[in-house]
Amino acid sequence: MEALTGLDVEGKALLLFTGWSDYWGDERYFRHPCVPRGMAERRQAMHMHPVLVGIDTLVTDSTRDPTRPAHTRLLRSGILIVENLTGLARLIGEAFVFVAAPVKAAGAAAFPVRAFAVLGMAA
Repeated sequence: MEALTGLDVEGKALLLFTGWSDYWGDERYFRHPCVPRGMAERRQAMHMHPVLVGIDTLVTDSTRDPTRPAHTRLLRSGILIVENLTGLARLIGEAFVFVAAPVKAAGAAAFPVRAFAVLGMAA
């Protein structure tokens, strides 16, 4: 979380690069890192208000924690979640606009998006 100190993510996408997408197609992909409960809590304390949190792992929470603290805290704060991202390393230090275009769905709890970044642009 210290790496996020001082970042202005107000109204922006906060994309978390773990490098875990490298394990796609491998059994290790399912034993992914997750957003710790404390990080979701500190995000609020640090007054970070992104519109979206994206991560390059299967899900934001530990699959062993049925309370899903990151999902619960983020969604209750009106922050959308995008999971299973790839290619985030290419965005480090670059200006970009992140797009997560959903399919049309009514009443869905989760749905696929076409996620991509347009490099050379700043929001």
